Amino acid sequence: MLRNIDLSSWQGLLTTVIGLALFALIGIGIRLLIMFTIQQRRERFNRQIVDCR
Repeated sequence: MLRNIDLSSWQGLLTTVIGLALFALIGIGIRLLIMFTIQQRRERFNRQIVDCR
């Protein structure tokens, strides 16, 4: 009986940890993508300014 409860709680803990890890990874990936696109846009903008001069 005790072992069963322990196992289920471990499973719950594991799924929670995995879920949090996935959430963090997705968040980091989105942040990196946004930063990358902003950097590219900035570089393009800077090039346009240089071309005008």
